[in-house]
Amino acid sequence: MRTVARRVLVVVLVAAAVLGVPGTLAAGWAHRVVGDPDSYASAMSQIADDDELRSVASAEVSGRLLDAVDVESVVRRSLDATLGPARDGDRVREALVATSTSFLQATVRDGVESAVGSSAASATWDRANRAMHAGLRWVLTTGAPSSAGGAGVAGVSATGEVLLDLGAVADQVVARLEAERLPVPDALRSVDLTVVVLDREEVAQVRTAYRWAEVARLWGWFAVVLAAAVALALSRRRGAVGVVLGGGVVLACATARALAGTVPAVLQRSVDAPESLGGLVVARGGEVLADSLRGALVPGLWGGGAALLAAACVVALGRAPWSLSGRGRPRSRGTR
Repeated sequence: MRTVARRVLVVVLVAAAVLGVPGTLAAGWAHRVVGDPDSYASAMSQIADDDELRSVASAEVSGRLLDAVDVESVVRRSLDATLGPARDGDRVREALVATSTSFLQATVRDGVESAVGSSAASATWDRANRAMHAGLRWVLTTGAPSSAGGAGVAGVSATGEVLLDLGAVADQVVARLEAERLPVPDALRSVDLTVVVLDREEVAQVRTAYRWAEVARLWGWFAVVLAAAVALALSRRRGAVGVVLGGGVVLACATARALAGTVPAVLQRSVDAPESLGGLVVARGGEVLADSLRGALVPGLWGGGAALLAAACVVALGRAPWSLSGRGRPRSRGTR
């Protein structure tokens, strides 16, 4: 009975050690992503040149700007101030209103496309991502509940949502309209161009996962080494246990890398509007972070492979004297 209990305990300890390696590596990666804004901004800058993201961003920002302003009313007021009040049935004035309205709407759309596609877009995207990262770090590391909101914290709404603020795009559109001496509605200067990246429920889930990751980061390697050492000490076939440990770590890290590749699809399915700008940012950002996570798991493959090779060598060398020579064999009776 004791032998069975010892074997079961060895199996449990081996499993804990094997699974603990990719878990601890992933926890350390999460800590670096949250704690280092420069690394995060550098990683997320890769998606600033994504054509689909730019197209969706242009369409959504243009739609918000034009929805916030009654362009036709702006044009009519501008013409009234320039040409005087319109007379009833003035077809020329109506044609001029229609043409000017279409022109102003097209100018807004062109301004957004220019702002999103210009060299300044990278700086805009970098500032927006850094502010979002600051908000993400706040909701994950602060002692206040996530529902309290981040008053005065960039990247966090009053209700505790993590935001991506593209307000700088509106500023660039306003500057273009002013440069072309076109009327600039006051509402255009204050339109809301924030995108919800994580809502309150998602923030709560990520917050819980991050706290567990911090525990794993602090105690993971200690638990892995302790579990492996006790398993080897209890086992009577230490070489075989070493081989299982090494091979298990390689398999566990390889599986974790494969699962990391599914993160973008899972994230996109979880958002309310996967085709929106917010959903696309989550999906593209998930792809970048998944690649980063896969890279963070590579040391586990190398470490597990080295452990497997070392254990295999120990097993081979332990059996070699018996198979290559007669030394160490028990002597038969009559042998001097």
